[in-house]
Amino acid sequence: MRRINTPYRIDQTALNVGSELAILRTSEALEWPNISVSFARGLPHGYEIAHRTTPDVWIAMSHTEVDVSLNLGRQKQRLVCSGRRILLLAPETPIGVRRQNEIYGLHVFLKAAILAEVASEVFDRDAKSLEIVSTFGFDDPGMRLLLDSLNYALSEPGPHSNLKVEHLSRALAVDVLSKHGAAKLTTGIQASERLTTKQARLVTEYIHEHLSSEILLNDLAKLAGLSRTVFVRRFKASFQQTPHRYLMETRIRRSQELLATTNAPLTQIALICGFADQSHFCMAFRNAVGLSPSVYRKCT
Repeated sequence: MRRINTPYRIDQTALNVGSELAILRTSEALEWPNISVSFARGLPHGYEIAHRTTPDVWIAMSHTEVDVSLNLGRQKQRLVCSGRRILLLAPETPIGVRRQNEIYGLHVFLKAAILAEVASEVFDRDAKSLEIVSTFGFDDPGMRLLLDSLNYALSEPGPHSNLKVEHLSRALAVDVLSKHGAAKLTTGIQASERLTTKQARLVTEYIHEHLSSEILLNDLAKLAGLSRTVFVRRFKASFQQTPHRYLMETRIRRSQELLATTNAPLTQIALICGFADQSHFCMAFRNAVGLSPSVYRKCT
């Protein structure tokens, strides 16, 4: 597959260049064709900025602490995390952002064309089978190293950095596909064996909206209009984990947010997140995070 090596311009990305976001360094003048890299300073703002959708993957890595509110349709999330954490947004995903603090960070846009090429060459899959899963605030030393290398390349002479960036962009594409879409690429699961987009949206929205309540597998299957057995199989094919595991991870993420942003007692957080009691919450949290809720709160 031959690519047209036209430079990737910053106006093709989802970055809002203006008073809220100042681009300090960018690859635009370096004329890299498959990837756009910018280091930016984002100012806090009390209103939501809607970023345009693009067919490409958006990867952002903070260099400072992060406190942002994210709006993905009906799913809203406040992300509070330390520096060097990564946000990955799937293609064609609308997102609204409200920054609570000043943030310095790297923004990388990886073209759909290079992802499709890598999917074909490395995973032997057609580009139409691509489905990247958005992930927020995760820690990945390997991906962090690739992003740091791209950041350094911004300061290198163009002819010296172009070949390096070509390899880095492909390595990053492999990393994205293998970690955020690999199960769909390597198992050959057909669309008919997964939940439809509407079914997945109904189920995940129900889980987020009823997190403090008891959520039964039969209720989720009924919501999707499937039998219990078929629902579990299709849910696992869609999310690469069981419904119970997905629910538990959602409860843990919500508890992390509350621990970092509120002074609510552990008993209250346990109830809000749907745990049976404080003891159950503390045990599940320690198993998932490796720290007790109290220690985690002190570290944030």
